[in-house]
Amino acid sequence: QQNILSNVVPEFADLYELLESKFQPLKLGKEAQAKIAALENVPGLKQYSKTITQLAFLRIIQQLGSVYQTLKLQRLTELIPFVAKDVIEKWTVRAIREKYIEAKIDHKHGFIIFQTSLTGAMFASDPSNAGVSSIGTSSSFESQRVRRQLVNVSRNLHLAVTVASDS
Repeated sequence: QQNILSNVVPEFADLYELLESKFQPLKLGKEAQAKIAALENVPGLKQYSKTITQLAFLRIIQQLGSVYQTLKLQRLTELIPFVAKDVIEKWTVRAIREKYIEAKIDHKHGFIIFQTSLTGAMFASDPSNAGVSSIGTSSSFESQRVRRQLVNVSRNLHLAVTVASDS
């Protein structure tokens, strides 16, 4: 990071904080939507809007997965208003396949089922879930969660050292 944020356009400096540090799964979509719309109106930054849109989607779905066990796909589209419904489903499948989240999609009933080791074991042992597709492992999901927590601790410790050395 090395003080990169000091060189960021002021209107977008808080976008990093919003996507990397804040935990607001129910508000993040609307806040990100406004920032992405503003980003698309800046000629030199428009090229980054698709990547930031994908990152915002991923952060929202990861945060939702740590709060909910099941979520209607319709509700997911409401929480991520800046991405079309068909794209949300496509990106969700990709996020599961690439192990960014651990979940199952029940297309028959229109749900996404986020898994912890407990829910994963429960659904794996229940033969009535034959229509639910599952990809991913809880260990990769947990390692990403631990990594994010360690990054946040590191960031906060760096800030504390900076503040302490300035006083």
